[in-house]
Amino acid sequence: MSAALPCKQLARVRRASTRLQRPSAPCIVRALRFPTSTHCGDNVPQIYDLRRLRAPAFAATLLLGLLPTAHAKDIVRHSLGAGNAFPIARAVSVPAGYELIFHSGFTPTPADPKAKEGTPEYWGDTKTQAVATFKRMEVSLKDLGLTFGDVVKMTVFLVGDPATGKMDFKGFMEAYSQFFSTKEQPNLPARSTVQVAGLAGPGMLVEVEVILAKKTP
Repeated sequence: MSAALPCKQLARVRRASTRLQRPSAPCIVRALRFPTSTHCGDNVPQIYDLRRLRAPAFAATLLLGLLPTAHAKDIVRHSLGAGNAFPIARAVSVPAGYELIFHSGFTPTPADPKAKEGTPEYWGDTKTQAVATFKRMEVSLKDLGLTFGDVVKMTVFLVGDPATGKMDFKGFMEAYSQFFSTKEQPNLPARSTVQVAGLAGPGMLVEVEVILAKKTP
């Protein structure tokens, strides 16, 4: 049985729950199902009446909650469907038993450090910058014990090419396809690509940020 209670009653229910169990028992946590936001308001936690649980049933519930996640389901990458071979996923489902890692956006290293800073010669075109960005990120992921195969969501920010004012999407894809949808790395992320007015460094055309999922031990 569960019932949502007003905020001012939560403290009383928590004290009652604590009296029913030992203070260190992890079942207290399982008795309260909190939403993403725990502030008082419309999203009030669900309170379970522990008094109605018989000891054997409660023990079984607790045991199930403590079982390891060795049999967790695998990540599901949903294709675009209808024969669409574009190398991104329509959606990615991450089941329980995985840790999410939010990686900061990365920009490229200079293509020619000797050139005048901020010029196209210094940074290179979109393809060159994208390759440099992915190579730089690859090193960071390896340091974290991750690979591009663990990426489940990617957001790409492209500045318009100075010559046209429009993002060079084709050039970016030529770089992206060197790291994703390959024989060595076939896992595809869900992805968004947007054109922005500018990035942190003058002349930068590419920034990529990713979210990764890794099965917990």
